[in-house]
Order: sequence, then C-alpha cells, then structure tokens
Amino acid sequence: MSKIVRLRPYNKRRGYLLRTYMYQGQKFVTERWYEVPDAMANYLSTITSRPGDIDSPMAFDVFEDRDHAQSLVRREREAKQRAEATIESPEVVGVLTTADLMSDEEKERREQERVDVANAKRAEEEAKEERRAARDAKREIKTTKGGKSPRTATKVSDGADDKPAEVAAAKSNGKGKGRGKSKTRKTRKTKASTSRASEDARTDPDDFFQ
Repeated sequence: MSKIVRLRPYNKRRGYLLRTYMYQGQKFVTERWYEVPDAMANYLSTITSRPGDIDSPMAFDVFEDRDHAQSLVRREREAKQRAEATIESPEVVGVLTTADLMSDEEKERREQERVDVANAKRAEEEAKEERRAARDAKREIKTTKGGKSPRTATKVSDGADDKPAEVAAAKSNGKGKGRGKSKTRKTRKTKASTSRASEDARTDPDDFFQ
C-alpha cells in the first residue's frame, strides 16, 4: 500500500523552514504531492522542520488517500483568497486623530497656550510700532529745531555766505575804478605837457625875441 505525502510550504511565521528534503534517493520539494510506500510515509511523518528539535512543527503532510490531500489543498486556497480580499479592501472603522485621543483638560490647556502665543505676538508687534513712531518723532524734532525747516536754514545760510562775497567784490571793483581814473588823469596831464614842450620846441628863436 502507499500513502500521499507533501513537504509543507515554506512559512517562517509558522515554523515551516524546509524547502527541499532528500530521503533514499527521493527528492521532495514544496508545493508538490508524492505517492510513497507506507514505510517511507511513516518515516517522513516523524521528520520535523528543524532536524533534532522535537518541539518544531512537522515537515510533511501525510494522508491515506488523495481525497484528504485535495480537501487540504482546497481549504488552503480558500484561506489564501480570503486573506487577499481582506488586504485589498480593508474595513475602515474610523480615523482617529491626536485631538480625539486627548482629554478635555488637555484640549483646553493647548487652546490656552495657542491664545497666549497669539497675544504675545500681537503685543510684540504693537511695541515695535510704538518704537518706530517714537524714532520718527525724534527725527522730526531734530530737523525742525529752531523753528526753521532744513530747506529754510539752507537758504538763509546761503544768503549769509553770499553777502560778504558781494561786498568784497564791490570794494575791489570800486578800487579798480578809482585807480583807473587816476591813471587816466596822469596820462592826460603827461600828454598835455608833452604837447606844450613840443610846441615850444617848434617855435623859432627869432620869433621868441620878437
């Protein structure tokens, strides 16, 4: 008589660690069924996934006939299909967030912290605006000190600087004119005396004694 055996499929989670097994010249691989004599089937039914470890799971499935083997294969196929369907369309119960897991006191505390931070930022912005306004006011006071704007002060200073220059120019022009007049008079006198001398030189001595 014979029996149907199979080396169980590799599954590390379940402890099925063998992929192949050799016995009496016969090589057994996973996912295949073999018809073997009763003596060999009885021996294979004692083999564990870890040789020498009696606590590890059995390495072979051993059945009396093909019907039991086919029934096992059918159950495994259905279980695999159910597992794949569950993975493809998981049932979604609901989505939990951090807020859902917090207590009411924790929510109130976090909300108060958020309000405090917002108020602090607002106060800081207002302080910056006040400091900026104070700087602008000081700058305006400095520029308008003495009741004159910078433009008016510039015009007045320019006028004050121009007056001495104008006076100095007028004096220099006046001196130049006076000197020019005196030189002209001297020149005229010199010409007159020269002309008289020339006339005297031209007069005949005889006429002079007459």
